[in-house]
Amino acid sequence: MWRRFALPMLLLCLTCLPAAGQAPVSASGLIAPNLARQHGLKRAWYAQVALDRARSRVEYVTLHVSMSHTYQAHQVVHPGGTMTFTERDVDRYGRVVGPERARQAAVAARTELGQGGAATLNSFDVPEVTLYAQTTSGMLHAIDGETGKTRWAVQVGSPAHPCMQPGANDQFVASVNGSRLYLMDRADGKLVGVRKMTNGPGAGPALSQYMVFVPTLSGELEAYQLDNIDQPPSIYKSSGRTMVPPIATPNSVCWSTDYGYLYVGHSERTGIRYRMETSDAIVTHATYQSPNRLFATSIDGFCYCLQEFSGDVVWRFSAGDPISHPPIVVGDAVYVVADQGGMYRVGVQDGRAQWWTPRTKKFLAGSERRVYALNNAGRIEILDAASGGRVAMLPTEQLDLMVTNWFTDRIYVGSATGLIQCLHEAAIEYPVIHAVRAEDARRAPPEEEPAEAVPVEQEPPPADDVDPFGEQQPGQEEDPFGAGGADDPFGAGGDDDSGNDDPFGGNDDPFG
Repeated sequence: MWRRFALPMLLLCLTCLPAAGQAPVSASGLIAPNLARQHGLKRAWYAQVALDRARSRVEYVTLHVSMSHTYQAHQVVHPGGTMTFTERDVDRYGRVVGPERARQAAVAARTELGQGGAATLNSFDVPEVTLYAQTTSGMLHAIDGETGKTRWAVQVGSPAHPCMQPGANDQFVASVNGSRLYLMDRADGKLVGVRKMTNGPGAGPALSQYMVFVPTLSGELEAYQLDNIDQPPSIYKSSGRTMVPPIATPNSVCWSTDYGYLYVGHSERTGIRYRMETSDAIVTHATYQSPNRLFATSIDGFCYCLQEFSGDVVWRFSAGDPISHPPIVVGDAVYVVADQGGMYRVGVQDGRAQWWTPRTKKFLAGSERRVYALNNAGRIEILDAASGGRVAMLPTEQLDLMVTNWFTDRIYVGSATGLIQCLHEAAIEYPVIHAVRAEDARRAPPEEEPAEAVPVEQEPPPADDVDPFGEQQPGQEEDPFGAGGADDPFGAGGDDDSGNDDPFGGNDDPFG
């Protein structure tokens, strides 16, 4: 009897043991370094957000990449490897070396290692990456995205009031607590101003270079001047409720409503450029790609690519299922995650599907060679960016904080109890930037229009809703929807008899 069952029992025990060299993920959700190395990854850092686990959780994590706040790095490449020196390094006494000492150390290393010209020195600026973690009790933490160091932590409003997802630009951080808007300095978290909102907020704010935009449950977008938020806000009218944060591009502000509208307005002055209507609700924010493309997804199952300034639909892609995940643009690809149908990689230029992978429910990060996503079982899938084939999988079922990062190649995961960790490919030492924020380069609208545009079928909005494209609202200094002359983008097209200057006329009229 013993001989009969000895071999099967031995095989069962061997299959239950972990693979050689594989360390399990800890009970707290911390991914072990050797497990990350097995899959070509490096655990760069981990940090614990200060919170009372009995009363609060990490609710939102907002990522901001600043191209105006950078630090200098120097790489010495030699036959034996690579040496890196940055102005953030510390010496033996714990003092920050600064830019000049870092450069001198890099030059000395190249001289020592470069006998016969075998070593080269490369210098470059690294953009500042910041994670803003907001807890349910109103604590807002600013965490360095490359080191995990907490720069500052402040209490926003009352712990008893609900908080919305924070927004940031290169100068300020904004957060909504209850019905009040709080504006803080990016560098140290000091309070700059507080303003009680006119209407109840529906989602977190977005910041352009000069304004902060907060959507409300009444269907309006309130815009406050950053240099004086005590002034009365400018109002952007829209139809439906906005339950997701807007986005700000170098020239526009974009927000969506549950009536299936995507609105695009001016980001530095009051006025709406246009609206696009889909056949179902839009429950996520749009995505921007420089210099003039917007991408939006809808519950109607389509991903739309728009020309930012005219609103023309360049292409639309059908996933066949509702989409409640934002479109993610990485290089020349758009990643579209359907609610039931997995993830598609779609070409930016033509909107054609390049590959599809099943059981994927969330995009996490991407690089030139790999895509990192969360599957239905709660595990991180590592996919080949060219083919969509699965390379590996990480056992991360116990993690419940998964950050969608469309700005860089870094993977930010953790737990709602405050543990946050950063993973990246071992060969990529510094972050690869996919998107540039709005504050750094102002761009004029291009003269040319897209070669092809697919009109979107529209339905009239409910009669009992305020139509921002109807009558002029009292108190408006400028009526962008009036009869206007040559400068009226919604009029008869001015002196151009062809009507090409009217984005709402002719066969390309998305509003019928």
